[in-house]
Amino acid sequence: MKVVPIRSARLWRAFFDLPREICMSMSASPPHRLFAPHRVFPIAARGPHMFLLAMEEGRPLARLFVGAARGAREGYFSLFDCYDAPDAVRALMAEGEAFLRSRGVRSMVGPVPPGPCDYGKGILIEGDADHAPLLEARNPPWYARHLEACGFDPVEAYLSYRVTLSPAVAGRYTALGDWAKRRFGLRVERGARPGVLARAFHSLEPDTSHAVRDASVAWRYLVRMNPGAVAFVARHGNEPAGYLIALNQGDRVRLATLYIAPEFRLRGVTAALLSALIAEFPQACEMEAGLIDRKNERSRALVERAGGEVTHSYRMYRRVCWY
Repeated sequence: MKVVPIRSARLWRAFFDLPREICMSMSASPPHRLFAPHRVFPIAARGPHMFLLAMEEGRPLARLFVGAARGAREGYFSLFDCYDAPDAVRALMAEGEAFLRSRGVRSMVGPVPPGPCDYGKGILIEGDADHAPLLEARNPPWYARHLEACGFDPVEAYLSYRVTLSPAVAGRYTALGDWAKRRFGLRVERGARPGVLARAFHSLEPDTSHAVRDASVAWRYLVRMNPGAVAFVARHGNEPAGYLIALNQGDRVRLATLYIAPEFRLRGVTAALLSALIAEFPQACEMEAGLIDRKNERSRALVERAGGEVTHSYRMYRRVCWY
């Protein structure tokens, strides 16, 4: 067993092909992961990092992307995938730990998403991997077991919800959206260009600018990964009130991002945006929402009141006290 850093085109191919090969060995659907060169991972620009492969007799068994922001005392790991090979995972994590320890880092948390959004973070703990939400982890069951055997402790938990869009449910959303638009003077516009969100929200307060900047980045990222992505902006007069980004895959639609400006909350903006989404994808039978922090009772209650049921749970891990 040996762990090697990625420094050749052949090893890069092996690194990015590994998740697909693991799924093929299980006769499972391929993962919703970004298979692209490492230069598209903004997280790598934050500081020192390394891409690693654990190999035995020339065969890749596990992979890892590990790093830390400049000056940070806690590192991260991402793009963790493995066969059911505990020795390979132990060797991989030991090499990642040595890399971070040499840079003064005292702990490691993950798996974090490699892109600019939160999609794909954590390990799938419960739920059918073949029917995992769009862009979320769909790993085999041994991932969590191997991380815990390496001394990682669970630190955060997230839930994914699914709402069945029966004709009655879709009709209720449509009626609520129509009422909200009349009652509060709202209108909803469909945006298809990457800068639509930033331009729509350029006049809002600083509290909103961070969310809009994140949304603009997320929009570009999601369009690259899912050509069916669509954005909606709700307005009150000429003033933007909220936005929604969604992904489409046949009979499923994923609610990727929903943001309501503080001064327009509890004024029907969510209902107006969701009714526009349902009208855009009338063939959709299911709407996915997540990942929602298990401790976020307000967001969970909102989704559950809309008929959402928990379908998958995810977990983040941290390993501390290396010294």
